[in-house]
Amino acid sequence: MTSSQFRSTLVHNVQPFYLLTPNPANDNIRILLKDAEIHKRVKLTIYSNDGRIVYESIITSNFENIDISGFSNGIYLVNLNSEKINLNSKFIKQ
Repeated sequence: MTSSQFRSTLVHNVQPFYLLTPNPANDNIRILLKDAEIHKRVKLTIYSNDGRIVYESIITSNFENIDISGFSNGIYLVNLNSEKINLNSKFIKQ
């Protein structure tokens, strides 16, 4: 396996369960849960860069659209948590 194939495999396997788009974002972000088993009841929490919770929701479908127009510009941490997953990622609000 070449180093580029290895990196691609790692990236693919890190968070294959969801897609957060667009990133960076201005007004809205969309979260698409790819695995039907995990989207039955997922807690979504968004934290500001200083650790404050700025958004919480329970996702019960495979798609969530989130209005971030009121968020200050910066980097945010997204946590998705259920019985089967605990995933973190970041997005930039511009």
